[in-house]
Amino acid sequence: MNIYLVLVIFLLTGYVGFSQNSAGLNDIQPNQQLDRDSDTCIIIRPGFRVGKDAIVHGLESERSVNYGTIGQLTACSWTFSGNPGDIRGLIEFNLDLIPPGSEISHASLSLFAWGEDYGLGQHSMLSGSNAAWIQRVTSSWNELDVTWLTQPSTTTENQVSVFETAIPDLDYLDLDVTDLVVDMLANPDESFGFMIRMKLEEYYRRLNFCTSDHEEPSKHPMLEVCYTPPTDLGLEDDVGISSINLFPNPISKNHLLTISGVPFDQANIDIAVYDMQGNRLPISWERTPNEIRLKSDALQVGSYLVSINTGKQIMVKKLLVYH
Repeated sequence: MNIYLVLVIFLLTGYVGFSQNSAGLNDIQPNQQLDRDSDTCIIIRPGFRVGKDAIVHGLESERSVNYGTIGQLTACSWTFSGNPGDIRGLIEFNLDLIPPGSEISHASLSLFAWGEDYGLGQHSMLSGSNAAWIQRVTSSWNELDVTWLTQPSTTTENQVSVFETAIPDLDYLDLDVTDLVVDMLANPDESFGFMIRMKLEEYYRRLNFCTSDHEEPSKHPMLEVCYTPPTDLGLEDDVGISSINLFPNPISKNHLLTISGVPFDQANIDIAVYDMQGNRLPISWERTPNEIRLKSDALQVGSYLVSINTGKQIMVKKLLVYH
């Protein structure tokens, strides 16, 4: 039995929501409904704590400067005090929730305009077309130390053409990046997000969007991926997880949390606890033939998300810990 889910991830607040066409997995209600029929769809929209994005600045004086916390995702060719320099944007999304072997039916990237005169400015076609490329990044990079001189490599394979605009604050919604995401999942060791760059790096032309560091969450970049999970992930039987239970919940500190109903004999089961900033916590579990147990003193007072992933289905339950 295949149960198809809609998962919405909004990692600024740690919000995760589910809905489905069959009862049993709706512990947390979604903040957005997707209509993709039988596909599983996820929306990934990280906030500043876990988002990974940066620009690299080609102005000679800026080539060794890191811009990993700037609120702007820029592709441009411009001059700065009369000196020419190109800027390219980098962004990476965590695709770990997509089961290996899934068939990707659709992936779209939405970027929201910076739209302000200050900073690096608005979209501009001052000297010509500001059309751009979105390319797959093929080498690793670190948000907090990447620079123009250390920028990662990219490939032109299946690069996506981004249309030009003379509208200074135009949002670019639902850019089709399906082929790029398919390539990322097929080549995880050579896939580290997207780079956006001008097609023609000659001043003056610019596209400027917001990063996950922007103060307004509604302007954070967003990736939607819809897929069909594989019908056979090497499990002996089709696993249903609607009967999984956390007890007690809420739970007081120094008490034992029990997770029952999990098919522990399956090798593909992954159980994780996330804080409300979207960080996976290094939690150790005590497993028995029928249950998983956790001492709640490993968690601070607050709210958490417990994710149970069988490879075919995912359940997320909210856990509350109090004094």
